Amino acid sequence: MSKLGYDKAKEALGIDWRYDFVIRIFSNDGRLILEYPQNADLKNADIVARYSRNVVIAKSINASPLKISSGVDTNPEEIIENMYMERMLANFEMIVYR
Repeated sequence: MSKLGYDKAKEALGIDWRYDFVIRIFSNDGRLILEYPQNADLKNADIVARYSRNVVIAKSINASPLKISSGVDTNPEEIIENMYMERMLANFEMIVYR
């Protein structure tokens, strides 16, 4: 999201121009993994909506290439990609405010 400008992200999320938003992702132990935009000041904000969902975050793990026999019906790249993904449960939170 950081490569996408804030206004473009706001438009993509369908948030009216009068409001702002912050997205946060927390690990299961409560550690903040991501905040977009960073350092949003909610102390004096009028919170309009708050959404929270449990999510699974998948991250590639560097590993040596595997050889898969040609008799496999599934796409070998897909199999390798799924084998080398680190998964983590997290909590996604989006706050819309003025």
